[in-house]
Amino acid sequence: MGILRRKITRTTAIVFGAMYLVTLSSCMHLMMMGGHNDEIKADLSIEKRITENDIEVSASIPAMKSNERNIVVIVLQHADSKQPISGAEVSYHWMSMPTEASRHQHSMSTTSDASMITGSASEAPRGTYTFALSDVAEGHYSLSLNIIPDTLTKPITIEVERNIPMQQGMGMLGMGSSSTSWIVTGALMATMMIAVWFVKGAM
Repeated sequence: MGILRRKITRTTAIVFGAMYLVTLSSCMHLMMMGGHNDEIKADLSIEKRITENDIEVSASIPAMKSNERNIVVIVLQHADSKQPISGAEVSYHWMSMPTEASRHQHSMSTTSDASMITGSASEAPRGTYTFALSDVAEGHYSLSLNIIPDTLTKPITIEVERNIPMQQGMGMLGMGSSSTSWIVTGALMATMMIAVWFVKGAM
């Protein structure tokens, strides 16, 4: 009976030790995945207003998302009369500013999104200029607006920085949790089978 008791005690220690190691490994795996997804925080929508030489510029910039059409709206009007300014030239420059986190994410991704986009906004209605940024990847970006109200006025420039988080972060985390649970279950079952084998061998 003393030998059997020692066998059972040893087997119990093996079971609880295996459960602890598997649980610790699973927690570390989830923490690593969760921390990776939280490195880039989403921005709120903002509005920039500039007044120069009786020209008032208002730029509405949304919270950027990688899976949507992000529409930027610029309104030009005279500061005193509030009359819209038509026929202006409004161009934009969208450029990637990679961080350590975004460089790692891009190197792990097969998406071929452009990191530099330039273009011109279209006017509709009068005095309102819009353009859309679509299919942009997660990361840190700089958006520069260059506005020329007329040939006699110097250009007006607006620059902002935008963060785009990974939209599939929660899905990846969920997949990681599911696969980890299967690993935990399999490891525990194998440990229990070994424990039963030890006990039967002691009898």
